[in-house]
Amino acid sequence: MAAKKKQKKSGSPPARPKKGVLATATKKLNKVADYLSSQLTSPQGPQLVAQAGTLKTSRDAYVTSAGLATTARTAAEQASANALAAEKTLDASIDTYVRAGGTVAAGNATVLSSLAIDVAATATPHAGPATAPSNVVLSVGAESGECKMKWNRPAGAAAFMAQYKVEPATPSSPLTDWLPAEGFATKQVEWLIEGLPPAATIRGRVRSIGAQIGDWSNEVLGKAR
Repeated sequence: MAAKKKQKKSGSPPARPKKGVLATATKKLNKVADYLSSQLTSPQGPQLVAQAGTLKTSRDAYVTSAGLATTARTAAEQASANALAAEKTLDASIDTYVRAGGTVAAGNATVLSSLAIDVAATATPHAGPATAPSNVVLSVGAESGECKMKWNRPAGAAAFMAQYKVEPATPSSPLTDWLPAEGFATKQVEWLIEGLPPAATIRGRVRSIGAQIGDWSNEVLGKAR
């Protein structure tokens, strides 16, 4: 029984008040107040008083909104932390339940299903010769005289044996042997062939090794760098 996965956050992050806006508004308000104290009798006095009042109203509205935004952000962060903690608790509870159910069922798949516990699939061993690798490809290597051989891992393949041979330069040239004679053994699905004649055309093949050694794959052609 699998635990629920975390949901990814979507959408744009919430807008936050810019730092220093409150300090700037307060500084401007104080500056205007100082100026007004020396200009109350000037023709500009009434206009400045109105502007100062608007500034103060805007500042007070910002203080209120910033406070609400901070409170909401703190609540959201706390809610997120609580959700993560609850998820960890749920995961632990599910694991405990599954272990207990497994003990009660003692490997009985029917009992496990009745307890709503998923029964793990059991791999069936591959019988007979391992399937020949597919998608065998030869491509030029990074250095001169190198060629890379790659293939897909088929069912029942625990390891592989690969060979190559250099194609005759002309139709009348003598045939070459498969190399290495005993095959190149590897558990990987690739082989870097080195020490080839530069730009040589080569032929490659690979076979799987499992419960039994399988047949050779189709032969493919490629070139060395």
